[in-house]
Formats: sequence, structure tokens, C-alpha cells
Amino acid sequence: MPTQVIASSLGLIGFIIAILAGLAADNPATTTLVRALGSMFICYIVGMIIGAVATRALNEHIEQYKQSNPMPANVTDAADVVVAEPVSDDEIVMPTEDATVSVEDDRSSRPAAQTQTTAKPRKGVAA
Repeated sequence: MPTQVIASSLGLIGFIIAILAGLAADNPATTTLVRALGSMFICYIVGMIIGAVATRALNEHIEQYKQSNPMPANVTDAADVVVAEPVSDDEIVMPTEDATVSVEDDRSSRPAAQTQTTAKPRKGVAA
């Protein structure tokens, strides 16, 4: 899908540029349209190549990332992953090291949390 989007976008851009160049040069309409269609076809092919290369590079990068950062074996659901949650602009709730969530529980118990306050400099206030 991204390959087709890139290719069609590039083809349309080539067509528009060729039309504008033909109008600026005061070429006849048939000459301008034939050149614009040729330009569109060539730009579409180039866009297909660029899109295919980009898609392959992205897929390879994703696979490499998955291999180097595997999911922990005890995590079976994304809801089991514990992350820091912002409470307000000045506070962040961080899970404690001894807090755990078991997969067998009914998800009613959540890990114990500690509150850490971070001081943010305010604009216009001298320190």
C-alpha cells in the first residue's frame, strides 16, 4: 500500500510539473499533454522503485528491532506491561521495583506506585 501511494504521488507531481513547464514555454496543448503523460508514467515507475525499497528497508528494520528487543516470556498481554504514567505536569507515578503483576490475577490489583515530584523551571521566573 505505501508503495502505491508513493508511486501515484510521484507520478502526479511529475504530471503537474510537466503541465506547468509546457504552459510556461507556450507549447501546443497536444505536445504538453503527451510530455506530461510520459513524465507521469516515468515518475510512477520511479516511485514504485522508491516505495518498494523504502518498504523493504522498513520491514527489515522492524524485524531487526523485534529480534534485538524480544517481549518478556511472562508477558502475554499488552495490559500486563507496567509503564510510568503522568499524573500531572509536576508528578510522575513510577512502579516500585518489588511490584509485580501476575497473569493469573483478575487485573483488579495493580502494582504499588511511588510518586516522584520533578521540579520544572518556569518561564519568566528567576531561579
